[in-house]
Amino acid sequence: MFEHSQKGLPHALVHATELVETFGHHGACCTCVAEAGHKANIKQAARFARTYASKNTSQEGMLTYVQRQHLWTAVMELHKAAEHGEQPRSPISASSEDGADYDGIPQPRAAGDQQPHRLETLSKLIEPLDYASSFHTMVPDERGRPPPGWGGTFLSNRVLITRTELLTFLRSKLELEPTWDNITRLATQLDWQCFGCVKLQDGDGALRKVVGTSNQFPRRRDFIRLNGHENDTALSVQVIMFIKVSGLGYAGIPVPRSLCMSRNNTCSPNSVILSVVRWLTPDGQSLLRDSESRPLCPPPFGTNHALWTFARLDRRRGYFTDHIFARQLNLFPGSDRRSQRQNAETLTHARYGLVTLESMKTFMNCTTVDNDNDSILETITLPFNHN
Repeated sequence: MFEHSQKGLPHALVHATELVETFGHHGACCTCVAEAGHKANIKQAARFARTYASKNTSQEGMLTYVQRQHLWTAVMELHKAAEHGEQPRSPISASSEDGADYDGIPQPRAAGDQQPHRLETLSKLIEPLDYASSFHTMVPDERGRPPPGWGGTFLSNRVLITRTELLTFLRSKLELEPTWDNITRLATQLDWQCFGCVKLQDGDGALRKVVGTSNQFPRRRDFIRLNGHENDTALSVQVIMFIKVSGLGYAGIPVPRSLCMSRNNTCSPNSVILSVVRWLTPDGQSLLRDSESRPLCPPPFGTNHALWTFARLDRRRGYFTDHIFARQLNLFPGSDRRSQRQNAETLTHARYGLVTLESMKTFMNCTTVDNDNDSILETITLPFNHN
């Protein structure tokens, strides 16, 4: 929305390019209030903040100014109430829906603060998927291994992971010996359930749906930041689906202590709940990292964006060979077998894995770049809250 006046419209166009570069899309924020308040507030703001060559330094100075103003406003409100003998309202009674955290005064949040998005407690597994319910009916071959035809079958056209790959991921997560006997035990002696989504509670107690494979949202697949970092880069993934595997105690399969110590009981000595994910890695163009170890996008979008790509294995996935997956080309998108094979080739080195729900930290606001599904642009600071 622009102010259609001789001065308002041209000045708005001056800011338009900067807003798109900073926030990633049009309509990111409205500057009309700030512009209209320049005459009244610019001298006061200039006392506390300066514009530097570094945008980060400038933003930190302005944030300090805003926090100072909110602090002094709160102090004056309390002082005024004390002078009139009024009892200040309790912070607990303040409404959270209007953004008021204390005495009706909105509290500032630091740029990039995603605390309201932090995921903490498992609430519910939803949207069951019939991908692994028949694992227990698998009949091993004469060597005690899953038959190649059975193990090389993809779970579905939306989860392009083979059965044996999923069993191998769980075997590694449970720290079992890399033997075919253990793969067979996991398939035939345990109860497998797959789910497309989960509901988690964030730090404020609100429910947040994490979507992997959903019939309700067929084109949505969430990107999640995990706790920790590796090679000076924050751990980040795309969610594929969720699994619940039960009967571990009865099958005599020990669960590692690190999983049993999960604070929300998503993993126990008898069952585990894990997320199937596809790993992200910094794009080759991202040479710098910010304070949270995110790979900054090259200019001009580097001010507020990180650039990722899907991680690749050093070697080709074992089941992506012609005699195994050629009969399943119909699972890959494409109008003919040639285009389906081309799409299949993009996943020959895809890196998947399993992570605990407790390791999930925050949502990532991501989009693909120029219809390139392997280039992922993450907007770091959003001009709106999670409501």
